[in-house]
Amino acid sequence: MFTLCDVAFNVGFYSQSHFSDAFRKREGESPGRWQQKNITR
Repeated sequence: MFTLCDVAFNVGFYSQSHFSDAFRKREGESPGRWQQKNITR
């Protein structure tokens, strides 16, 4: 499993916080909350 930091850098963001802010603006919730709701383990 990838960390949030790994995802952020792999998709072109300079920092994890910048990615999280952009994700929250687009999806309306944090990446962690989105993951809890959408990824089954």
